[in-house]
Amino acid sequence: MDRKDIPQRKLAALTGISKTRLGLLLHSDPTKRSPMTVDELQIILHALGTDIVAAYVRIKASGTIPQPLIERHDVLFTMICDAFVDMPEGLIVLLEELEGIDGSEVRPEWAVPVRRAVVRKLLDEVSAKLARRARLAESDDFRI
Repeated sequence: MDRKDIPQRKLAALTGISKTRLGLLLHSDPTKRSPMTVDELQIILHALGTDIVAAYVRIKASGTIPQPLIERHDVLFTMICDAFVDMPEGLIVLLEELEGIDGSEVRPEWAVPVRRAVVRKLLDEVSAKLARRARLAESDDFRI
């Protein structure tokens, strides 16, 4: 709300949640806050231009990454959420197509190697793009 300069009255109008209810949900004293439903959270986040997955990823990142870096790389968070939110569906379809695989083989500890592989692939793609840009910048030949 602060970053987008949206006061509670405007947020109430954007969400359809009463100003009184928002006041209870967003009270400055956490001990006086009313419990928020998931639906209310989603409505508020949508009005602020984000979704629950992106908010969760940013919250997790804020424990280890300084806020200025999170803000500078905001598009990275959007890209990660877009890339991974639909991944379970794609993987389930893939597993269902493989005979003899029922999904029980998947292990939580695979998360670390999957993360490393994705980061490595992204690094490779960005490096290749930067190399192409450098070649074009150093060349007088603009043929593709």
